[in-house]
Amino acid sequence: MYPYYLVFFSLVILSFFEYFNLLKNRGIPILFAFFILFAFTGLRGDVGTDTSSYLNIFNNLDLYNEQIEIGFVYLNEIVRYFGLNFSFLLLLSALISLILYFYSLYRFLGFGVVLFSFLIIYCDLYLYFNFSGIRQGIALSIALLAGYFSFKKNLFSYLIAVFVATLFHKSAIIILLYWPLFNIDFRKYLNFYSTLLFIFLAFAWFSISKEILYGLSDVVDIKGAGMYFSQSYNELNSNAYLNGLLRRFYPLVIFFIVFRFSSNNEIIKKLLAVYLFGFIFYALNYPILQDVTVRLSSYFLMFECILTPLILLRVKYTFNRILFFVVILFVLVYKLHSYARIEDFHYYLYF
Repeated sequence: MYPYYLVFFSLVILSFFEYFNLLKNRGIPILFAFFILFAFTGLRGDVGTDTSSYLNIFNNLDLYNEQIEIGFVYLNEIVRYFGLNFSFLLLLSALISLILYFYSLYRFLGFGVVLFSFLIIYCDLYLYFNFSGIRQGIALSIALLAGYFSFKKNLFSYLIAVFVATLFHKSAIIILLYWPLFNIDFRKYLNFYSTLLFIFLAFAWFSISKEILYGLSDVVDIKGAGMYFSQSYNELNSNAYLNGLLRRFYPLVIFFIVFRFSSNNEIIKKLLAVYLFGFIFYALNYPILQDVTVRLSSYFLMFECILTPLILLRVKYTFNRILFFVVILFVLVYKLHSYARIEDFHYYLYF
């Protein structure tokens, strides 16, 4: 448990160094944080729920190369070609994800809050995926860059990023929704009738979706999809659902407190649309398909790492900003603890 907190508080301290420019160069604390995370992620042993499965894939790649995404197959083949062991695959995977995460955060935010932004990723999605679901961890880091290209309306780069992300995890195809979410102002379609239509469709989805989705377990021809869609794999835990909603709701609460339901900042409005879509997607689908919902909604909810710092920077009074910062830190510690206490996440070095 303690190594996770050691990294967490190291990132907190380094984020202060970056924000206040205490080293006269904001890139230095970011570089320190990068190497801490690189070593912490890449030098771990059998930590996480799926890492041992990836070791099995690495050792028996010929049995799996037609069942997993081609990008991850090539990653394994590169490591094996040079006669390196599985630890080097973990290091390479960590290197790719961290470079993409840090670069994307810099492009969105510039220097100053890059480490605070990554701290939000670290306490949830980074541990959930990069310590277990390695393929989707890489896909998510590519997706964040795709989100930046979408925001900047760079269609070619965006489509390339979408394509590359799907080479590591098929679920990344859902980030095709980034383009309309970032570039269409849905507020002008929001009225009494559209709200009624949404409520009707939500109730209709709840009524018929279980039978449809569970039926897919017999027909879907994607590795593992049958298991994820099966009824036996999806048993709703009400406490877990409520906990998930509360953990994902706090950025919306902070937004509404700070901006009183409205913001004129273009990037905040667009990020809010993406995040709100992810939250609604999670709220509607988690009772039906738990694992699939968490995986798919993460592509949208990860923009919490951009939205929250941008909101915090626009809080007018220093005392209020500190108060919100402390509240956010408490939320992050709670998220971190939910992983650190799991037996499969007991941290140790090497295999």
